[in-house]
Amino acid sequence: MNLQPFTTHEPPVQRTTHAMLVPWGLFAQHIGLIEELGKVPIPQRSQEHTPQSKPVEFFVAILGG
Repeated sequence: MNLQPFTTHEPPVQRTTHAMLVPWGLFAQHIGLIEELGKVPIPQRSQEHTPQSKPVEFFVAILGG
């Protein structure tokens, strides 16, 4: 009897480097990091986003790799 290995036609699981961003974001909110970064005075104009959102985006970029 010739048995062949069972295979599925599903694509292989791909792990992402940014999968931890959600838990890290929740942790940052839990410890109040996002709120405290919002209090940092940054002498720039606000248009669509506040200047305080720039450090948050910077940290996210670092954590995301």
